[in-house]
Amino acid sequence: MTTANTFIAPNLIAERFEKYFKISVTIIEYVFTCDNYHYTVYFKEPLPVKYMESLATQHCGFLQTSSGLLYIRLKKPTNLDTDYITKYHHNLVTGQMYCQSMEGNTSVYKHNGERYEITEENPFL
Repeated sequence: MTTANTFIAPNLIAERFEKYFKISVTIIEYVFTCDNYHYTVYFKEPLPVKYMESLATQHCGFLQTSSGLLYIRLKKPTNLDTDYITKYHHNLVTGQMYCQSMEGNTSVYKHNGERYEITEENPFL
């Protein structure tokens, strides 16, 4: 999913997608680039065939929200590894949150409930 330089909280995305697709969301990863936020949403089970067929034939779909249209596609863009400013990983099942910034170094940080701290764990591999 891509938004035009508009951040949408992972919990809100999960809520909207679960309501629309009727499937639990487990993980949301997102990449902040100079122009956009690119979200990858992982579900507990595969999307129903009718949604997969629609995305496959149209290459994208749109989900209306109060913030505007969310652009949904089957696969995430392939050029984000060189274009991103910050990557985030939010596991909605365990509550674990990680981030990785390209500014200065590529260290991974884990959220401890109050702030992000450097960690050896890396969910981005």
